Amino acid sequence: MEYLNQIILRRKNGFCMPVGMVEVETPAKAQLVLTANSQMVLCGYTLSKAAVEALLAYPEEILIQILTEVLKQVDSLSGNNRSYLPFYKNFPHEVLDLTEAELYWNAILHYLSGGQIYPQLAERSAANGDNKQSYEKLLSSAGTLTVLEILDSKVAEDIAENLAYSTVGISPSDLADLQVIMEKTSVVLDYNRVSCKETAAFLSGILLNNKQDFASVQILNKTIRDIIRTAASLSGADVSLSKKPHFKSFKRSVRRQFLGLIEKQKFVAEDWKSNHTMLIRLGERLHPAEYTKQFPQTAAHFKLIRETNKIRTFNTDIERLLQQGYHWEAAEKLSQRPGDFARRLNQLLKNAFPDEQQAILGEFAKVAHKVPLNTLLQLRQFFNKAHEEKESRVFFIKGTTTKTFMKEEHNQGLPKITALEAVKICEDALTEKFKSQKRFNKVYIDPVMGDFLVPFGQRSQNKSSRPVSRGSRFKIPIGQKNTIRLFVWWKNIFRKRRIRMKTDSQSSESEQSFVTELASPEIISEDEAVTEDNIFFDLDMLEFDSLFDESFIEDEDYSFEERMVEERTDIDLSLACYDSEMKPIVDISYYNLRDKGLTHSGDIVNASGPKGAAEFIDICLDQLDERICYIIPQINVYSWQNFRELSAEESCSFGWMQIDQDDPKPLFRPRDVQFRMDIQSESNRVAPVLFDLKDKALTWLDLSVGKGLTELNNIHYTKSEFFRQMTAIRNLNKPSLETLLQLKFQAEDAIVGREEADVIFGLERGDNDQARLITPFETDVFLDYLTDCQ
Repeated sequence: MEYLNQIILRRKNGFCMPVGMVEVETPAKAQLVLTANSQMVLCGYTLSKAAVEALLAYPEEILIQILTEVLKQVDSLSGNNRSYLPFYKNFPHEVLDLTEAELYWNAILHYLSGGQIYPQLAERSAANGDNKQSYEKLLSSAGTLTVLEILDSKVAEDIAENLAYSTVGISPSDLADLQVIMEKTSVVLDYNRVSCKETAAFLSGILLNNKQDFASVQILNKTIRDIIRTAASLSGADVSLSKKPHFKSFKRSVRRQFLGLIEKQKFVAEDWKSNHTMLIRLGERLHPAEYTKQFPQTAAHFKLIRETNKIRTFNTDIERLLQQGYHWEAAEKLSQRPGDFARRLNQLLKNAFPDEQQAILGEFAKVAHKVPLNTLLQLRQFFNKAHEEKESRVFFIKGTTTKTFMKEEHNQGLPKITALEAVKICEDALTEKFKSQKRFNKVYIDPVMGDFLVPFGQRSQNKSSRPVSRGSRFKIPIGQKNTIRLFVWWKNIFRKRRIRMKTDSQSSESEQSFVTELASPEIISEDEAVTEDNIFFDLDMLEFDSLFDESFIEDEDYSFEERMVEERTDIDLSLACYDSEMKPIVDISYYNLRDKGLTHSGDIVNASGPKGAAEFIDICLDQLDERICYIIPQINVYSWQNFRELSAEESCSFGWMQIDQDDPKPLFRPRDVQFRMDIQSESNRVAPVLFDLKDKALTWLDLSVGKGLTELNNIHYTKSEFFRQMTAIRNLNKPSLETLLQLKFQAEDAIVGREEADVIFGLERGDNDQARLITPFETDVFLDYLTDCQ
């Protein structure tokens, strides 16, 4: 139940309770619930009235167990389960009061000591505190709280189905949630409804790893490319195939399963041609020649692609027709594949003669209902602006935001009448799809849903407390709390290292205990590890294996063993400020701790110890340089790891709070946290958000900004690198959640006013307390709406 509640609480603002345990309410149980709720208020949550009443009917021992579990999850969501230790304990006042010379000298001492010396180290304490206020004071100062409800356990199965049946790629955290729900519940998925190829590969990997339900694996793997994705999933490689996967060696039983899947496939020459290189690499792992008698067709097909690569394909014919100017003929042939037709429609219309454009649109209208719903929705949005002039278009490489491709487009766009006709065709096809299944009778769609984009590109999304799509833009609720406090928390990670160790059987007891301690994944300091007889190697830049070879060591009293040791991790929080024309004004980072209205808590280069380390930046909105219109935070890794390595141990998170400038203590208040994300990117630079101070709004970026040399990894050198990606995100031409919901529920004739609604899509219910509220952060719901209703 604990793992399920973690998912349900994060996604649905609720939790589940055991069934059939009812007792009489007692004062002791009421006190327990009140105490637990006061702790939740500290983290920005509170129990609903219905939840309190339901909890009081449970036996005391069950009540304690459930409340402890929920408190643990609430602490984790808000970041209250961590200690935030800044460089300057009296931040921000200490940074503002010290001279430049004192700031410089403190930083130098910290660097030279390997991150061990801090200003007034003995007086430093965790930045959490704030637990001794009265309950009434907490409620009055807490602001808007997230209300927790008790939900039916079936909600977890609904989440799993929404994620599994989504027609778009989902994020790594979504996949992890899906796996947990499959393992912890009795959910039964209809594998025929799994349409996203990447999700199908992930599910196939789970089924094959558990050695179960091979018939379902066959359903999930319909093409040779699906089988390649499944092999990539089992190898821990990228199932989107945005980069060529490296396949691991498979056991004989798994090899036979893969070869059996391929044997049942109909040989489609162009599929084998388009995946030529990956199939050759997969064949090297499957050894089809060893199973010629059992799988003769598969062995023959692998032999064919190894000997030749000259296979004519469908796309070859389309390209030939387009090069010769036969656009109508190309459209007629593309009608055999509606999805490809939709993706090439703009290219056909731009290059065709005016009299051909109507014929091409007419041909597309015949097959538009066969185009996947998510493709139609994006196509409609594209043609809404296809008549406008464009100077350039920016494309994100599939599966990542670290690479972009910019294409110059100095043209007038399509004729407006042609673009609007394409929009009409898409809308008619969408209406036909949406009419096939009615969801709700009475729905109200708050205009705020127009600020949030439909969750299409989720593959490389970081795990967030409030998941939203890149490019979503919404207001910053600035009132009395006029200071934005950014924070990043991290801790050192453990890595296997080869260590030279004394093997003399007569070694002292202390030496033996050192070996035992080092073998366990406990945090140790370098001072403890380095002794005269035990050499501890911790090289940041070079691999130990490449420098030393034990075969050259003649001393038999020493040997080399692998041990888990603590590895220094250095992460920097910084930000760049721009004017209204996006010209840089000032940077705040380790080399510049303060400026007008901006204060950095100090640079930490070693997050040793179980509590880790934290850096803060305060943005005092009332004191900023009036030229500043945009602020972009950036998180950089300087110690030769990437965020993916840190995420394995949940070792790095970023977020921001809104606080009162006159009441800056304690440094970290979980109830004031607006957003928090665990960074899981493969890069070593991330730009999470853009603050627009002119419009008092923010744009969610979640950009992973390449992989570069760490010595040039600060914001001064990299801010121009991600400027293009940031500009592309701000100008994304993607449909909003409001657009999706309007199209869907207009087709169902279900849209009513807020007071009459049974379901409200928005951030709050308003005066309608009885309606079900679906927020823009419940991404699994909208992924379900992107599923073709057929």
